[in-house]
Amino acid sequence: MTPNEAKELDHAMVSLKDYLDVRIEDVRSMVESRLIEINRAVTKSDVAIEQRFQSVNELRAMANDIANRGMTRAEFNSAHSALEDKIDNVQRLTYIGFGIAIAMQIAFGAAVLLWRGHTG
Repeated sequence: MTPNEAKELDHAMVSLKDYLDVRIEDVRSMVESRLIEINRAVTKSDVAIEQRFQSVNELRAMANDIANRGMTRAEFNSAHSALEDKIDNVQRLTYIGFGIAIAMQIAFGAAVLLWRGHTG
């Protein structure tokens, strides 16, 4: 190898080294920027998941409140039975009232007929 060829080869080696250094630095900066973007995306995702969990927790709390404020089946059956008894009593009193009204009309009608019969 001649000294000129050695010089050119040495120059080519330095150029190749410089080229690889530049490329490595480019890749490193690209990877760093991608990592920053990924971190931002993860942060946004974490915020979205946290909001979703908060919504689910609010829904769960609301369901628990409704369940705690609601009646059990036994309480409902007891209250329903009491209402049925009250309705039966009201119906019974209504029928008795109608019966008394009809009896009074019959008695009043008979009294009118008797009175007309005596006066007439």
